[in-house]
Amino acid sequence: MYNAPSYDRNATPLIIDRHLSWEIVRPFCTGLGLLILIFIGFSSARQLSFAAQGQLDISTAFQLIGLNTLITLEILLPSAFFFSVLAAVGRLYRDSEMTAYYAAGVSRARILEAVLKLALVIALITGFISVLGRPWAYRTSYALEAAAEAKFDLKKMAAGQFVDLGGSDYTFIAKDIDLARGLHK
Repeated sequence: MYNAPSYDRNATPLIIDRHLSWEIVRPFCTGLGLLILIFIGFSSARQLSFAAQGQLDISTAFQLIGLNTLITLEILLPSAFFFSVLAAVGRLYRDSEMTAYYAAGVSRARILEAVLKLALVIALITGFISVLGRPWAYRTSYALEAAAEAKFDLKKMAAGQFVDLGGSDYTFIAKDIDLARGLHK
């Protein structure tokens, strides 16, 4: 009777682990990158419109875009991982690779173990962002917004245009501007 050589499962990752990991990581990186680009586009439109109205400096707007992206990573990371696992496992079933795994003696528990290793890494990164990154990003963004509101320059207002200070109940309009005296009427 043939006895297969025993292996230490903890010594090195098996080819199966690396293959499953790669099949999950590829769509994860693509999906996460796409979600981040979509969010940056949305956030850029919002923050740069505030900068165009004179409510923010352009550098503050870009800092807020980065901070908002960091805040959103707490949601985007697990979502992208979930959809990448669905896509990868679906592709493996569609291409009959799962059937080949089962025929080779790989159990569902072994496949689940490979997926859970990646899930643990994503959970740790998400937890780190939730506990440390997100509160820091909120604190910094609130400080930047407060500083931007404090140094709002009324000289940047154009005549006949409404200026809404985001996050407050005040809206300003200048009927006429006297640049010589720096007054708005």
